[in-house]
Amino acid sequence: MTVRREVEYLFGRINSLRRSAGLRLGCVASSLGGRGLIAVHVGETTIEIDTDGPDMGHRLSYTLSREELPRDGGETACQLQIHPDDTGRGELPLHVVFCVDSSYSMRGGDIEAAKQGVESAVEHLSSDDQFGVVEFDDDASIVANPVAGNRYGRVRSSVEGIEADGNTNIMDGLEKSRQLLDKMRGGGGFLSSGSTDAVEWILLISDGQPNRTNESAFKRALDGLTTTKAEKHGAAAGDLSDQGITVHTAGVGSGYDPAVNEAISDASGGTMEHKNSGRGIGDFFEGQIRDARSVVATNPTLTLRPANGASVDNVMQELPTKIKDPNVERRGGELVVDVPDLNVDDPPQFSFDIDVPSEANPVAHAELDVDGDTATAAIEVGFASAALVKDEVNEDVLENRDAITRYEDRKDSMSAEQRAQEKSSGITRE
Repeated sequence: MTVRREVEYLFGRINSLRRSAGLRLGCVASSLGGRGLIAVHVGETTIEIDTDGPDMGHRLSYTLSREELPRDGGETACQLQIHPDDTGRGELPLHVVFCVDSSYSMRGGDIEAAKQGVESAVEHLSSDDQFGVVEFDDDASIVANPVAGNRYGRVRSSVEGIEADGNTNIMDGLEKSRQLLDKMRGGGGFLSSGSTDAVEWILLISDGQPNRTNESAFKRALDGLTTTKAEKHGAAAGDLSDQGITVHTAGVGSGYDPAVNEAISDASGGTMEHKNSGRGIGDFFEGQIRDARSVVATNPTLTLRPANGASVDNVMQELPTKIKDPNVERRGGELVVDVPDLNVDDPPQFSFDIDVPSEANPVAHAELDVDGDTATAAIEVGFASAALVKDEVNEDVLENRDAITRYEDRKDSMSAEQRAQEKSSGITRE
């Protein structure tokens, strides 16, 4: 674990202890260069921590908008940071499907750029990885069945044979991509067996709006939905997410529907990008492969458990991309939140409101679960009589939440490029 992440974790723990003890001490941490140590200064006390010692695992820390509340209760917002253990960087194999729009509007330079982009991205894969290729127009078809990452030569002619024609059936592209990932798992269909620890990503590029669908493939997820294209595609992507699959999207040019791309990426824990032309497709593919190398855990969940009569609500995802309403399931008094794959270079960050009825700690518990391994944090606040409560607010916590709300209010009036840029910018990381 890096010195920076050790410091972040220690700040969170020391602040928690400080609050529970009712102390108002400053905390400063510094690296003791070259010795693998961190010096933590709390008041007049200095503690040296060996950062070259045993693995600390995944960690949680938090920041409150108000660290102190009246004894008869109040409200605070909590920003929860996830600090992935980076010792596993690069160890997970990649299972990647390149899902390429081959509709008529992609003809010419864009489809050629997409084919070249696949070839360039595969150069960053290894023999431990697998990839496949899907194209979609009126319907989707499998261009390349799964092969090892160092065996592009086996599918080169098939990829080079992709031609642009027809309509845009993104949903069928997602379904065929799911079938390829199922083959990579060695499963018996519909990803029902052959579980894997691999990073399972679909990299989808499109320059058009979906005018064909394959709703039968996602019948369970779409049952009863008679709403917008974006909501239907989001429901289909949510079905993929339930099976451990993440979809990252890139829109090309000005003719695609950013609402559809955003719905797909949000529902599956992915990201969305905008490319002005096909020349950016290769950058998208290669960038996603590089990001996948920094994933150290897949399909984690976060459970928020209110305590001592408190309540938790309004969960937002702040990083790696703004989502006002992430996938949250209420189970009794608990909230179970879907968390994106843990990327050590761009870890997830969430925030939520806590309503505290009266003086009692902790006010909530947070638990990150990664395949049965857990990291926990007891969220505590300080209490004082109303006359003595410090009128101090961490504006960064509130500004992050306001930024997400402003984005949601304005996104439909933004250009596709503005929407993609704003989606992943403007949030403070504590």
